[in-house]
Amino acid sequence: MALQQYRIVQELENQWPVTEAIDGDFVYLPFKKSNYNNNRTERTKGIEWTLTPPQIKATKTSFRLTGAYMTTKTHTETPYLHQSDVVNSTLGYQRYGLYEQSIRQYDLCTANLTLIQRIPSIRMVFTLISEFNIYTKHNYIFANRYAIGWYDNTGKYTDIPEANRYDSQYDDLTRSTQTYEQDDPPFYSNFHIQIRKELKSGHSFSFFANNFWWYNPTYKNSISLSEQTLNNKISFGFSATFKL
Repeated sequence: MALQQYRIVQELENQWPVTEAIDGDFVYLPFKKSNYNNNRTERTKGIEWTLTPPQIKATKTSFRLTGAYMTTKTHTETPYLHQSDVVNSTLGYQRYGLYEQSIRQYDLCTANLTLIQRIPSIRMVFTLISEFNIYTKHNYIFANRYAIGWYDNTGKYTDIPEANRYDSQYDDLTRSTQTYEQDDPPFYSNFHIQIRKELKSGHSFSFFANNFWWYNPTYKNSISLSEQTLNNKISFGFSATFKL
């Protein structure tokens, strides 16, 4: 957006001053407009599995082991705009580069171990769920660091031929490799418990606690230098089931 500059022609007491426009003197302010689009593609492949061994009859103990591996690739067709972090030495301002969208891949591997302990004599059921976040990985299959075109500070667009995108004249538009670096969390676990009391009439009452050990591991992201908490805070709940 072009903001016209003015000069003061006459100062007036207790009134707005008299001004006039300065010919050809504009300050250009960036204005970015976002539009809805429907050109994002996600492809997900994966596998899930469940292992349920027979119940240990002597102790009425059951186990269930589940796991999943999933990989997702995401791509958007619309190019994106980014203001250069460096002032162009010739033009004296920061250009706006236009870049092709990168292709991102997200891999996730998790497992859950559930232990169910029944005590028929007192009609109690104890359930312990152990969650294991084994592997989380963000990666760029295609990371475009080089601009396909650029806008000056008046909004004029200039296309960059593919053969010239690596020239030194566009160094200020070349994005750093750190832009696409990812720091993923390490392996971590979480634990939940549920206690259910069953009555002869068929009613039951349950108490549960998520993250009952109050285990909140943290890790420091080496890219953003921020410390992140991997589990939610401990939470409690109660439910009741009535049989009519």
